[in-house]
Amino acid sequence: EIPGKNFSEDDLCWDNQHIVSSNFDLCIIDEAHYLKNPKSIRGSIMKDICTSYGIEKVWLLSGTPVANRPMDFYNLLKLIKSPLADNWKFYVQRYCEGRQITTTLKNGRKKKIWLTNGASNLDELAQKTKNLYLRRLKTDIGDMPEKNISPVYHNLNKKQRKNYENLWEEYLDERAKQKKRGAPPKDMVELGLLRKFVAMEAIPLTIDMAENIIEQGNKVIIFTNFTDELMEFDNKCVIHYGEMNDKEKQRSVDSFQQNDNIKVFIGNIKSAGVGITLTEATYVIFNSFSWVPGNNEQAEDRSYRIGQKNNVTVYYQLFNNTVSTIMWNTVKKKQSVIDVIINTKLVNDDESTQKAMEIILNEIIDE
Repeated sequence: EIPGKNFSEDDLCWDNQHIVSSNFDLCIIDEAHYLKNPKSIRGSIMKDICTSYGIEKVWLLSGTPVANRPMDFYNLLKLIKSPLADNWKFYVQRYCEGRQITTTLKNGRKKKIWLTNGASNLDELAQKTKNLYLRRLKTDIGDMPEKNISPVYHNLNKKQRKNYENLWEEYLDERAKQKKRGAPPKDMVELGLLRKFVAMEAIPLTIDMAENIIEQGNKVIIFTNFTDELMEFDNKCVIHYGEMNDKEKQRSVDSFQQNDNIKVFIGNIKSAGVGITLTEATYVIFNSFSWVPGNNEQAEDRSYRIGQKNNVTVYYQLFNNTVSTIMWNTVKKKQSVIDVIINTKLVNDDESTQKAMEIILNEIIDE
């Protein structure tokens, strides 16, 4: 029994009470960035475990503790009982540019909601959290090779451009209609149809690039966002996506790592972007990529891991004057925000920092 804790069938940890009743002194959580949402099932369960069962110490492990914006950091701070997470309202107002607005629901009723997707006072947040984490970069390891990231820019041909612009007009019309009915659906906000169009047009270019890499005797990883992007390279290719079971996914990883005849690994970013090692590859191609900087970085590092002996080159396929270049610039600016929060070398010039933040936040697309 745990003092002050009464078990019930409604308890999130009821099925595993033998674990939480063991009076552990320490809880270690790997890939802790997945707990950024306290309302998700795993976020709720781990919050309950870490805060309700007398566990004195909680260690969080993550390569990307802030995946997208300062709000991602809040629940992690809550799990380790940081005083910064004692007051949610203060945190969102101070560090997330939080503000409360009134919105009209479909039934006509008005409801007050908080907008917390901004960023503010980042250097102060970095200063107040710098003693809460131990950061180790791959660049701190003396024998690690280099990772080079190269955006590759292309132009749509006349036919592609016409189709893209037609789709863009359809998107704007549909978005306007949806706004009149309320908040636009998530896929509309994220420009899903346009992203998929650009991704499909990138496939021939990615195939050509991969073939050239293979001809030079190298293996290559290709990352995608959409299942329709999964392309074939005859019998020299393996795939890894969400609908596969764990055994099938592991078979793909093992084949790529151990079979010299398997030259190409094609994986969905969400499915193959974490938790696996693909150090046989020295080249990574993003046929399409994620809005979330942390997702892209995690995927890049499937090849760029301890044990990699060669330099790793990462290519991002972009088309000029399309959603892909908008996304690329947005992701880079989001990464700048993240770097200020978790960078051990703090920015001391408040004026230049504030100016940079204003530029970044004015240009970030509101998701």
